[in-house]
Amino acid sequence: MAADRAILVFDIDGVVRDVSGSYRRAIADAVEHFTGGGFRPHSGDIDALKSEGIWNNDWDASFELVCRYFEGAGRERSQLALNYDELVAFFQSRYRGPDDRAWTGYICDEPLLSTPAYFESLTAGGLLGAFLAGRCGLKLLMFWRGNSACNLLFWWRWKMHQENQIRQDFLARSNC
Repeated sequence: MAADRAILVFDIDGVVRDVSGSYRRAIADAVEHFTGGGFRPHSGDIDALKSEGIWNNDWDASFELVCRYFEGAGRERSQLALNYDELVAFFQSRYRGPDDRAWTGYICDEPLLSTPAYFESLTAGGLLGAFLAGRCGLKLLMFWRGNSACNLLFWWRWKMHQENQIRQDFLARSNC
């Protein structure tokens, strides 16, 4: 009979990295852009919207703030020529950066809330673990087991924002 093993699963956003500033900055940029410079929401504006409890998706929140701006100017939503996909692409160009393969956007400014040493200590204790992100559907970003050198490699690559490379390395080095 196999021994029971614990597996720890960590969310990335707000657990491993502080994403509050980067996402909010991308929201403000998107709203300012799609209102033609007419409105740039401050943290209080974004907090007020998010406190409504249904605006966790930052693309939807950006879209909603743009719509509310124009409604405040007397326009109906049905009159707006606002393209959701264009708003998402603009948001992502700010958050990730203009090149989706080499992220250089606001994501690079997110402070870490955990350290590689913490995850190495979990590995030393024999725990398996994973990092998941739900921003584009629930995705496994990293899985660690075995030696800490492998863990540190995966952690460093994540820190450098090379999500696609991490997945490829995990598949190639699954014997770590």
